Amino acid sequence: MKENATKQTKRTNVIIVAATVIAAVGYFVAYFTPELGAWNAGALGLSVLAIAYFTSALAFTASVLFSVIAFFTAMPVIGYVYVAVIYTVSKTIQWILRFIFNQVLYRIPLYRSVEKKFKANSIVLGTYDAVNKIMVKAGLKEYLTLSVLEMRMCPFCGEDTPAGGNYCFACGNKLK
Repeated sequence: MKENATKQTKRTNVIIVAATVIAAVGYFVAYFTPELGAWNAGALGLSVLAIAYFTSALAFTASVLFSVIAFFTAMPVIGYVYVAVIYTVSKTIQWILRFIFNQVLYRIPLYRSVEKKFKANSIVLGTYDAVNKIMVKAGLKEYLTLSVLEMRMCPFCGEDTPAGGNYCFACGNKLK
């Protein structure tokens, strides 16, 4: 990880040096080409220098960010902390968006009517039912069903067992 950070720092330094060289070339052009006008060439050089330093600061920030992410994902224990931070940030964003929805969008009558029509649409309901059936068949979703079982007594051990069963749950003997 330290090697990656060193590479990122070297890249940032290269970008800073390149920005300074570009600015120097801009000033050189301004000094030796009077037909451009000193002000235009100077403004060109300053703008190139400003853009170069801004991008180098951006590159440095990105390298620090990537180093921090690499540090957190490299260690499993700290990886959990990273996941917790991401979870907290995502929940905060989700809370903000729900607040905006509840305070702004849901007050608009047209939005409420469209939402009701969407939920009552036969295509939406059919798709919802089809997806539920697919999930139940795939074992991703289960419907809990309660039923009344008829019980009978095992002739070998005297325990209650379901009427349709072939074996006793208590003793394991085969039922007739």
